[in-house]
This record gives sequence, C-alpha cells and structure tokens, in this order.
Amino acid sequence: MGSVAYVKSIGIISFLSLCIVLSKQTTIKIGVLLMTEATEPFDLRRVGPALKIGFDHALNNYGIHFDVVYHNYSGFCPKEKAIGHLSELYYHDDVKAFVGPACSATIKAAGRLAQYLEIPMVTGLGDLVVRNEMEEDMYESLTILSYNLRKLSSK
Repeated sequence: MGSVAYVKSIGIISFLSLCIVLSKQTTIKIGVLLMTEATEPFDLRRVGPALKIGFDHALNNYGIHFDVVYHNYSGFCPKEKAIGHLSELYYHDDVKAFVGPACSATIKAAGRLAQYLEIPMVTGLGDLVVRNEMEEDMYESLTILSYNLRKLSSK
C-alpha cells in the first residue's frame, strides 16, 4: 500500500471522526461502497487495507469505533448498483456516513442521493465531478479527496 493511500485513508477517517466528535457519539456505523475489482487503484482490494489502518487509527487515537458495513459491487462504475447499495445501507442498515463510491460517474448520482438524505459521503476520487457555483445546493454532503487520474498514465 502506498503512502498516498495511507494519507488519504487517514484524511477520510479523520473527517468521519470529526463528524462523530461533533455529534458526541463514540461508535458510528458507516457504509463502504467500492468496486470489488478494478484496473484502477481504487477498488476494495487496494483501498480496503488503507481504510483498516484509518479505522484503527481513529479507535486508538480518538476512541472512536467504526462499525463498518461493506456493500461492494462488480463492474466498471455501474451507477444503478452504487445508488441501490447506498439506499440499502441507509434504509436497511442505518448507516450514518459513507466512504465511496470511487468513480466519477457513480459519484454524480450517489452524491446527489447522499445530499438528499443529508448524510456525509467521503470519497478518494471524483476528479471528473464538476461543481457549478450557480447551483448552491450541489453536493453539500460530499467531500472529495481527489487526485487526477491522468497523472497515473504512463504518458
């Protein structure tokens, strides 16, 4: 696991920890929405260990336990699966925050749903999501800790 993934996981977990501290809870149930396999470096196989380090860091340093519910999916950025899984996690599993999804196409849809549900969503990708300043309500509950995918190319 690279240092960038570790730093991003600490950033995501620190953000979620702050949400918990502000709400005076010591345990929070969160949903993780990630693809099971992808050629890009943002699927569960690669991001999962970084999240585990971040969850351990939050517990050991802040006393905050994350009750994690994984709801992962296959395919390349299937919008309907990400939205469906987000809905299931919210309505059936009663999660209070989300990590993921991790591709721009699904973030556009899932970010709007998270905004409607007024639930925080943090993702390490989404570099193609464009925020329009004219739409003041756009993605209010979404935090993107993004990098540019073009920098991953060999060109």
